[in-house]
Amino acid sequence: MSGSPRITFAIPYYRGRDYLSEAIGSVLAQTVSDWQLLVVDDCGPEPADDVVAAFHDPRITYVRNERNLGLAGNWNECVRLTTTPPVTILHGDDRLLPDYAARVLAAAEAQPGVTVLFTDTVNIDGDGAPTRTPADIVKGLLPGARATTSSRATTTSPGCWPGTTSSARPCAYVAISSATHRSMRR
Repeated sequence: MSGSPRITFAIPYYRGRDYLSEAIGSVLAQTVSDWQLLVVDDCGPEPADDVVAAFHDPRITYVRNERNLGLAGNWNECVRLTTTPPVTILHGDDRLLPDYAARVLAAAEAQPGVTVLFTDTVNIDGDGAPTRTPADIVKGLLPGARATTSSRATTTSPGCWPGTTSSARPCAYVAISSATHRSMRR
């Protein structure tokens, strides 16, 4: 790693140790190395300090909350603990493609006034196979969203997600397929 991290990956973790290992592995596989990873355990039933420690990487930090903060509270805790302006909330059952950080950092540098960046995703099932959920279909039908569908991805049009355009903070869409999101029925 050269110098300070330029991007933080924050995993708001509750349970799912096996998937967490995959998520961490996808961060380790990034083509850029100047990142940090925070795994923030929301006092879940499956502590994962040993899972994180097994990676033996000083860029990875595990924090276990003293009490359960709930989903939104743990996301906020993830962001609060970061030290870099760009932060990716990476769910513990998701994976990043190897060029994710490089592309997001390039987009952020090309548009320095942007506060929020969105990327394409490829939805996967519990076994990692590409899938498409009913929610993906509905998202493509929302006003302001243009869905481009293939057997592997759902893509929305560049710009802010509908409902965010009135925000004072600008956002941009990064048209890259750079992450996979595990669609799980619980």
